[in-house]
Amino acid sequence: MKLPFLKKDVIVPTVISYIFHPLIMPTIGVWIIFNSGSILSMINPMAQLKILGIVFAMTFLFPALLLPIFVVLRWIGSIEASERNERIFPIAITAIIYYFTFTFLKNQQVLLFIALFILAISIVMILLMIVNFFSKVSLHMAGIGGISGLTLYMSMVISPINGWFFVLSILLAGVIAFARLKLNEHKPAQIFAGYFIGFLPVITLFILVNILIR
Repeated sequence: MKLPFLKKDVIVPTVISYIFHPLIMPTIGVWIIFNSGSILSMINPMAQLKILGIVFAMTFLFPALLLPIFVVLRWIGSIEASERNERIFPIAITAIIYYFTFTFLKNQQVLLFIALFILAISIVMILLMIVNFFSKVSLHMAGIGGISGLTLYMSMVISPINGWFFVLSILLAGVIAFARLKLNEHKPAQIFAGYFIGFLPVITLFILVNILIR
């Protein structure tokens, strides 16, 4: 069988899909938070790196290492889990891991903003799991949608300069959407649905928390 990523016309979309995998988005989001001009930007660089490492390990490395195990156990057909019915269990496990990451971070008061971001992503994962019973929405687009929600909120509340992060997230969303459509992984409606499933819970949670603490 000829592997799809060896075909010339899908090399670029495949590379884009791997680089901007949904699991890497929480780490990207935390990196943006550290560079947002907020109080978290003043944390010692080594401490920032340590926190990024913890978030990367918990939200990317751990869930990613579980995928081959799921394949061996025949719970999913491949590590891509391309079929709709294969994605429910990995999404549920990832949501649980993200929630435990949130509970760990929230105990560190200075990291509360980051913890809330991880909690928002946990909510996104739960919504994706529910919607996935009915439609194969794009997890990639949900990931970048969460980044858009985060950066839009930060541009409104923390500093207007974060608007550049928001603009970049929109441009990146277009690139990722192109890649997923080119690979025939989703229909346009599933692309848009995935984006807004990621975007709305993130920005809504931050706005609600901001209102409640005033």
